[in-house]
Amino acid sequence: MKNFFKEGIVKNIIPLMLCVSIVTSCMYIYAKEYLALFVLIAFIIQATVFSFYTFLSKKSMILRFVSILGSFAAICAMVSIAVKTGNNKSDIDFFIWFLSPQSLVEFSIWYIIATYIVINFFIASTVYYFSAVRYRISMTFLITLIPFAFYRKEGDKVPVFFALLLLVMYIALMIHCRQLNTKSNHKVIMDTGYKKSMFYFLAVSTILTLIIPKPEINISNEWVDSVFESQKITDYMLSRLGIVSETATSSVTYTHTADVKLYEFKADELPINLKSQTYSIYDFNKNTWRTSESELEGSKYSFSMAKCLNPAGLYAGIMKAAELDKDFSEEYELGSMKPELEHEYISSYTLLDSKVQAKYFYVPVNAFRISGTGAYNKDIYRSSQGMIFSGTNSGNNYSVDYYSDLSINDEDFKKIVKKMDMEKFGKLLERAEQILKENDEYECLVSITSFLSDYYDSVQYLDMYEIKDVPDSVYNLAEKITQRYDSDYEKALAIQDYFKLNDYVYDLSYQKPADYNMEYFLKTGKTGICSDFATAMTVLARVIGIPARYAEGIHLHDADENGIVTVRDSDLHAFPELYIAGYGWMSFEPTQLGVQESKSDFDYLVSVMLALSAVTLIVLVVLWNKIFGPALSEYIFSLRIKKSSDEKAVELVMNRIRKILKISSGKTSGEVSDFVKEFYGIDINDMAAEYDSIVYGGLKNGRMSGDRAFEIYLKLKEISKKTPVYSSEDAI
Repeated sequence: MKNFFKEGIVKNIIPLMLCVSIVTSCMYIYAKEYLALFVLIAFIIQATVFSFYTFLSKKSMILRFVSILGSFAAICAMVSIAVKTGNNKSDIDFFIWFLSPQSLVEFSIWYIIATYIVINFFIASTVYYFSAVRYRISMTFLITLIPFAFYRKEGDKVPVFFALLLLVMYIALMIHCRQLNTKSNHKVIMDTGYKKSMFYFLAVSTILTLIIPKPEINISNEWVDSVFESQKITDYMLSRLGIVSETATSSVTYTHTADVKLYEFKADELPINLKSQTYSIYDFNKNTWRTSESELEGSKYSFSMAKCLNPAGLYAGIMKAAELDKDFSEEYELGSMKPELEHEYISSYTLLDSKVQAKYFYVPVNAFRISGTGAYNKDIYRSSQGMIFSGTNSGNNYSVDYYSDLSINDEDFKKIVKKMDMEKFGKLLERAEQILKENDEYECLVSITSFLSDYYDSVQYLDMYEIKDVPDSVYNLAEKITQRYDSDYEKALAIQDYFKLNDYVYDLSYQKPADYNMEYFLKTGKTGICSDFATAMTVLARVIGIPARYAEGIHLHDADENGIVTVRDSDLHAFPELYIAGYGWMSFEPTQLGVQESKSDFDYLVSVMLALSAVTLIVLVVLWNKIFGPALSEYIFSLRIKKSSDEKAVELVMNRIRKILKISSGKTSGEVSDFVKEFYGIDINDMAAEYDSIVYGGLKNGRMSGDRAFEIYLKLKEISKKTPVYSSEDAI
């Protein structure tokens, strides 16, 4: 073990110190109070990696490949376990934590450990390769700049000490690696003058860097953002937290790449979908959604106006008009129905805790009141698509009251809804409004007028956001699904049930083809995630004349024993909202939630199995190198001796002695004999002379038998195991 580390460290001390400097400079950002510990552990890790690679450099290609593969698997297992543990203890996942400035995220020791492991092994491997295997000055320079990228992410400057340390170590590495380009029989002479010059240069450079004032430079970093396409990263991070972005694709929602706790709710009704964003403009060919201007802007939210869209109020207004006008009652067969619903079907929920700050509230489609403290009682806006947002960021402890869709299950109300399509509903509302106006029934008139206005907006919505380039096959499928039904509500239910009855599969790991769109999903693939199902239902509804929009938000389900619903990353969800004639806007659920074909993230079992496999592989490599490999080699060597002539056996034994004592073929047999005699006390002069006669003199009948040569070899091998290892090259 001592020689294992000695050879790896002594020959690579300068590259090793550069690695420690780079790792320390990076980790200073994450936990400066543990800097001394980071330096110590980094040195141990770097020394082990350098020694390991130095050890492998003398082994066969297969052994090197297997060893590195096993080591890589072990590192992946350690990082996976650290990240998974951090995900369970942190409120954000590792990717967002790593990309975010540390001043904006919470301290996470497990994420720091994962980062530390990755940085250590990446830096050690790359620096070793570009300094000890193939020297590349440009690559080592780029590696030295890695800490600067870390500080750039933090919006901070690299401390002067670390900048100087990296500079000095990089120059020292260049000096150290000069000899790699020399021939094997040449040596670089590091005399006193050379060393003094190098020392003075580094010392003067350091002092001048510290003393000379630095000018203030204002540099635009716009090119950095364009190179790294920061908007795509931003959109991804926002979508991972369920925060509004101006674009959406069916690949970002509900990816289940982590299981991070985001919110805590307490709700009257479960399950329920809550949206933070709706998207109206759909590109069929690209399979992407984007927002309209009206979805990102809104008017001051009026609770009184929102209450006028109460489905129970709509029913009461229709029945009041039927009571006042018998022709109206008979036309729509309303005479036997009760005058109003037994309940208003009002439900509520409260956001208790949020780890995400955003200005958009999570609301169901028929939310009518938001109450809370601070900003929630001020500057609240509602877009035309039902998004509700604050002028400032939202936070914890707001409550939402809404009209539950359970009202549509009332038998009398359902009778009205099942008779309605968009055309019939518009005529019904206009007739009811006229009757109520003529009879001065202003209390019921308010609700009917509000629904009529909402109806006009929905008709305009369908025309304004018509989906273009829809193939005939999608139209034909929509007609086929809904052909047996008359009302919009029944058609919507038929579309929702279609996915559940026709072998559509919900699969988080599904890899989409390059030309993927909704036609492929509906007719061929039949596999996708929640956003695919939501998009498909929205498209099918629109092509048969039902206003529909795509919504993204969260899915509330499964409260604990205290009635608390914990919302995690896996609860981010997409679903469609349809305008149902006779009722108003309503959310649907075409996705088969709870039926998962696969999970995309590592769990502990996979990580542990990977770690055990890696350890097993490394153990096998060590056993092969120390026990099985040498034993097999010795067995094969003994067989060759037995099958060889005496002369061939002597030649084989002499070459074998060179190999086990690590003596190069450039040394004469006499030099080998002298070395063995001096350090191991065994006289092999006769065998060396016999070897020269056989190899160089063509001797056919020698004096030494093969068995005698093999006995000498076995004796030397036994003594060499007990004798300290010497450097034969230096001794000869």
